[in-house]
Amino acid sequence: MANYADSLRSFCNWCVERGYLPENPLKGLAPFNMTPQVTRRAISLEELKRLLEVAPPERALLYWTAASTGLRAGELRSLKVDDLDIERCGLHCRAEWTKDRKYAFQPLAPALADALKASADSGQAIRFYDVYNRKRSRGKDVPENPLLYVPHNTARVLYTDLKTAQIPRQAFGGKFDFHALRVMYDTLLFESGASAKEAQQLMRHRDPKLTLERYARTREDRLAVLAEAIGNTLRPQGSIESTQRAILKKAAGAESCCVPTAYDSGRVVEAGGIEPTTCSP
Repeated sequence: MANYADSLRSFCNWCVERGYLPENPLKGLAPFNMTPQVTRRAISLEELKRLLEVAPPERALLYWTAASTGLRAGELRSLKVDDLDIERCGLHCRAEWTKDRKYAFQPLAPALADALKASADSGQAIRFYDVYNRKRSRGKDVPENPLLYVPHNTARVLYTDLKTAQIPRQAFGGKFDFHALRVMYDTLLFESGASAKEAQQLMRHRDPKLTLERYARTREDRLAVLAEAIGNTLRPQGSIESTQRAILKKAAGAESCCVPTAYDSGRVVEAGGIEPTTCSP
């Protein structure tokens, strides 16, 4: 919508410059509020695996591809068999159907590339589209030589599979719909160690803020794992109790004075800088 407004504003400026309009009627047009109205969440890897297990094979392949590439439903529907490059192990995203109208090459995991090749060789996608045509008489919706079968209503079939997998559509963090698979892809990129620039390129975003702020998510289980890893890294050598005993032995008059340990009252004290407390009578 914002791009359309910019185009109209530029056209009106052109008309003013050439005398077709006395002034630009869109000059005072305020910017559109681009804040997303829907908050989407990234389901856990365990939930995604459960979804792929219960979904029919053709839909499991679709979900697998969507979560592994970040391609949108319309882009997945536009994929042709010729777009699959087995030698380079990836997909050719043609400019005529990508959202940003730019060519991109999307790498794939070898296992996924092999699965897509097997599906293409079997003609699975075109067979499902033939059934779809007979039921709805909508041949115009069928792409030429499709790589994947993408249902017309992706939300409805996904919700059916989510129910079978006992995965809630709405939970803490937002809703999970088909576009949330793109959210999950971005989240997994960062969890796998991708840099901001690498994630931006694989997500095919012009603005890195979209990659970092709108799509990437943090998960409570991941945060707990990271916090535990840092705590273990910073933990002193040996047990806390042995560390305490070592500090007490180095403290002058430790036998007769009550000396706070390095972890007394949650306060870390450097060895050699321990202040003795008042001795017990």
